[in-house]
Amino acid sequence: MQVIDIAPDGKPAPRFPDRLLTLEEAATFLAVPESSAKRLIKTGRLRAYWVSGKYRINPSDLQAFLSTTEISTKGGGSR
Repeated sequence: MQVIDIAPDGKPAPRFPDRLLTLEEAATFLAVPESSAKRLIKTGRLRAYWVSGKYRINPSDLQAFLSTTEISTKGGGSR
């Protein structure tokens, strides 16, 4: 039997591995490009660690970000 965690909004909650995530993995969980995930880190919205020249994200920090942030899927940025 498979157990699925349910988030407060009724959708299945993501399952994170028991290790630090790469920038690519975090971007995949957020459903954003790596450049957007990196911008979240550089602006301080998503906590990350710099390990051996690469960003690493603690799954609990990613979960905290997801629970407090609504990510828009509409491209509304100005250039």
